[in-house]
Amino acid sequence: MTRDYIPSKDQDWDNWVYNLIDKAQQYKSTFNIPEKVLTDLVAGRFAWSTAYLPTLDPATRTPKLVQAKVAARKALEVLARNLVQGYLVHSQEMTDEIRVDFDLRIPRSQSTIPRPGTAPSLAVHSIGHYEIEVILSSEPEGRHGKPEGVSGYQLWTKDGDPPVHPENRKFFGNYSNTRQVISFDSDAAGLSLTFVARWLNAKGQTGPWSNPVTVSIS
Repeated sequence: MTRDYIPSKDQDWDNWVYNLIDKAQQYKSTFNIPEKVLTDLVAGRFAWSTAYLPTLDPATRTPKLVQAKVAARKALEVLARNLVQGYLVHSQEMTDEIRVDFDLRIPRSQSTIPRPGTAPSLAVHSIGHYEIEVILSSEPEGRHGKPEGVSGYQLWTKDGDPPVHPENRKFFGNYSNTRQVISFDSDAAGLSLTFVARWLNAKGQTGPWSNPVTVSIS
């Protein structure tokens, strides 16, 4: 299993995410990072620090404070992964030197694997019980399965209907099965989401975007 790039210990995570956000502000033009992404990260970092610091003193630490800290970290982790996966590691502008600046691992060379050159054809269906089925097929072949050299794909979402732009899409996850069932909590009932996808190779490089598909959770 691949080791996560996000540190597990709170102190290490605190240092890592501060550096991540500072470097993101430094390299925002290089990676075309929207201002809203940075603003949300800074707000999330403030919420995390506000919740984290009171838990450092055992004399004042309470279960309620710990619960607030865990919730703040989870929320900021979502924003951090969105930044890393959406704007950094899959960008053609990324170099090993910049990875070091961001404290991101340098992948082993796999120079024989090409960048995905085609967009997947995406279908998303509601199958009830707060579940959807995501199906990807190859273009231009129009068959299920991944193109040669592709190891998986990314899913991104936007609340509501298209169009999907860099400033309004959110990273949803990486997947390998081209027919994937995804479950939601019951409080997502009635939520309308627009999905887009792109192929991903073992080097972390991505291809063109798929067609957008809007589905209602039921």
